Amino acid sequence: LWLKPNHSQDHLFLAKSSTPIQPLLSPPRDSNMNVPFASFFWLMGMALAERASVERDESARYGALMSDLETVDLSVGTSSRSTANVSLAGIATVGADVAANAPWVFYYKEWCPMASSIFTALRQKGTFNAFRKRATLRCFSSFEDFTAKQLNETPTDLQIKVFWGIYSKRYSLVDPNENLSPADKIKCDSFFFKHELTVYNEMEQAWLSSHDESCGNEFGNTPHTSPALVVDGKKYCQTEELKSWLVSGVGGSILEEDSHNDKD
Repeated sequence: LWLKPNHSQDHLFLAKSSTPIQPLLSPPRDSNMNVPFASFFWLMGMALAERASVERDESARYGALMSDLETVDLSVGTSSRSTANVSLAGIATVGADVAANAPWVFYYKEWCPMASSIFTALRQKGTFNAFRKRATLRCFSSFEDFTAKQLNETPTDLQIKVFWGIYSKRYSLVDPNENLSPADKIKCDSFFFKHELTVYNEMEQAWLSSHDESCGNEFGNTPHTSPALVVDGKKYCQTEELKSWLVSGVGGSILEEDSHNDKD
């Protein structure tokens, strides 16, 4: 975990730079350039270098904390093994009739890049809104929860805005509440900071009720693996396979039809 940033430097987090500019040790003095003008560029170089250094440090801390939190009785929700060659396993085994008439429940963490990769693919396909309408989205850890765990205290609105601005770009995070009215926004538990267990326990109960092999230990998954999708009471895991089914598989066809009907 890392120390709370100095609010006087919050502005340094708002811009991004992948290549640090090395500042001079002292303001340059050139006979062809007046001192105030030279000092301006020296100060700018100092600010840019500090900003780049801070961003590298914050990115490393984010990745380290993300890894730590994922190991707290959780799985990353994906692995190098695929269920594609496993008989009668994986979300691809769910047929159109079942998928069209059964309830869907999607479990995720708001700050998880893998969940966001699914949201991104759906958004690019034009079916993100249809997915949010068809599936019940259950979030057990919000971005605020993740940030609070970093700061070891409840974050301010400014801190949330600043860190979301950084991490959403760097890790391609998608806000699942984008363009939703306040009444429709998806509520998230604060599992890591406040130890709220409602959705966390739901994930386990769904797994115990019925789960596919893709959510099993043989694929590095646990009852609390996310992202995960429950269809017709059965829980499915493996991020890439969920994404494929939701975008170009049976689920994708259903979402496209839903999206088309919404436009009529």
